[in-house]
Amino acid sequence: MLQNNYPGYFNIGYLQKTFGYKGELVSIIERVDSPEEFLNLESVFILIDNQPVPFLFEYIEERTQNSFVVKFEDIDDIDKARKLVGCSIIISDNEINIFLKKRNSPFLLIGYEVIDKKFGSLGKIQNILELPQQILIQLNYKNKELLIPLVDQIVNNIDNKKKVISILAPSGLINQ
Repeated sequence: MLQNNYPGYFNIGYLQKTFGYKGELVSIIERVDSPEEFLNLESVFILIDNQPVPFLFEYIEERTQNSFVVKFEDIDDIDKARKLVGCSIIISDNEINIFLKKRNSPFLLIGYEVIDKKFGSLGKIQNILELPQQILIQLNYKNKELLIPLVDQIVNNIDNKKKVISILAPSGLINQ
């Protein structure tokens, strides 16, 4: 669901559903180390028809660790709020550091191209999955979901300037 294909912006979540009848929405903040930093923002961009549109907060209330009730200025009824359900919440690239505790956070790799030594370009990273055992990068390869462990045995190099990750996938990981 979440992709990071908007140059200059970073996708941090989405608007899940309406809340109440006064235009409030439930937002889910993902792909960041510190979702609670969402409370410190004054505004965000909402992706509407593939265009970032700025929205100012009237207020934000935390529900769970990554779920918040938000009220935007000028969204004052449930009908206006419904139009935003499912839309991505994005912030400018220069704001992302407040959400990432570690400068080498794996979430910064979203949007990087993955190139395998044998198969060539596999596509761009669409999501990072943090599991208790390991971190996986998620991408679409030949219209199928591909999950690759982010481990030294597979990853040869990460070029932050070119936004490219070079890998050597073990046999059987990539099906042709």
